Amino acid sequence: MARQRFFTALTGAVRRYHYDSAALTPGDLALLEAAELRPVEGGLNNVVYAFQCDGQRCCVKLYKVDERCRAEREWRALTLLTGQGYAHHPQPYYYDPAAHPPAVVMAFVEGYHLGRRSLSRAQLAALAGALRAMHAITPASSGAALWPIAGNVSMILARLRSYPADAPAAAGVKRWLDGPDPPLLAQPAPEVFSRGDPNLANCLWDGAHIRIVDYENSGWGDRALDLAEIVEHVQSRGTPDDAWRWFVEQFDLSEAGQRRFAAARRMACLHWLEIGRRRGTNPAWIETQAQRVQRLHGNEPSD
Repeated sequence: MARQRFFTALTGAVRRYHYDSAALTPGDLALLEAAELRPVEGGLNNVVYAFQCDGQRCCVKLYKVDERCRAEREWRALTLLTGQGYAHHPQPYYYDPAAHPPAVVMAFVEGYHLGRRSLSRAQLAALAGALRAMHAITPASSGAALWPIAGNVSMILARLRSYPADAPAAAGVKRWLDGPDPPLLAQPAPEVFSRGDPNLANCLWDGAHIRIVDYENSGWGDRALDLAEIVEHVQSRGTPDDAWRWFVEQFDLSEAGQRRFAAARRMACLHWLEIGRRRGTNPAWIETQAQRVQRLHGNEPSD
């Protein structure tokens, strides 16, 4: 109980420190100094601070509030993973959904991120092992009530259907939408737990083990989509496609799973083209991604 009271006091002080410093009290300042509060870099949508508690490094995450219910998704995911004996996530300690913005306190995860790096065979094997264990968690095995992942097939298809006719590779997007992949992907697939965010920048390597953070988009997904989005994510481009082929082989997909993976990979590649256009990414990157779309959809080698 004392630890929970500490987390309650600390999250309140961190909110005031970050959003309303004029409201900080001398007690707040003393608490934050004693906890050795410091910002954690890299958060795109949320605010993260690290601190000390009873000699242990922890972090508090303050969430962007939107339709994704980010804080609740992450808390449900972390508590589910803990209950299922998963070994690659931060331990959850405290959840404050009522205040604004909502907060989760969890263990601090050590290591360097794997984004945009050329992953070694050992790192790919560790990532495959972590994902196999994650995919072993299903609605039937856990009894958990979760949302579908935030970036599910229907959301991605809706974005691609709104792709402008005068944008780069628009003819290829339309051709794909009129082809066999969308109906295949619209078919139901066995549900597995998915983080819903394949960004390798959230996969941390300590030299021997991998830990995975950021579960604010998590929920029930499907294995083929999960793998396809990892392979095609822009943060994965530092690793050659041959290495990713070996990685996917570690999941022993059925023939139906391989067809779904191939379709999902083509969709994910197009989705990154759509994301780049929407974000105003530089034309050279758009052209490079359009060429990757063409190669992948033409079944040509992409290395």
